[in-house]
Amino acid sequence: YSFESVDIVELVDNAIFNFSGEAYVRGIEIIFLKPVSHIPKGMIDKEKILVAMQNLLENAIKYSNMHGKVFITLNERDEFIQFAIKDTGVVISEEGKDKIFEKFYRDPDAQKKEAIGSGIGLYTVKKIIEKHDGKIWFESSIDGGTTFFFTIPISK
Repeated sequence: YSFESVDIVELVDNAIFNFSGEAYVRGIEIIFLKPVSHIPKGMIDKEKILVAMQNLLENAIKYSNMHGKVFITLNERDEFIQFAIKDTGVVISEEGKDKIFEKFYRDPDAQKKEAIGSGIGLYTVKKIIEKHDGKIWFESSIDGGTTFFFTIPISK
């Protein structure tokens, strides 16, 4: 890991740009609700956090319903930067709630929606966030799809 001071808002913009074509093909609208206040730069490994964001964005697009929406938010919370990505698609099963970050695990409902996948994406994201002394979690409900959150310290 190579930590440097990085503009997180710019990094989110880059992740969105990288997946704009895929979102367009699936009819998914990506909405980045940019922070109203300035977000400080984070001491992060830029490439690895980009991988984490792209993994979460790819999943949100892949598991959303056609013509759905993906919402991304970025906020400063205490001494942390909090990233959230909400989709309007597949809900994580009861079985998956305890296993979703395990290596090679794929939720049965996700497999029905998208047959192809290795089950290492969320495991990788979790390892990257933990290496940054951050936390990752999710909320999933029938009414609102799934939201993944992660926090990373503003300064490491």
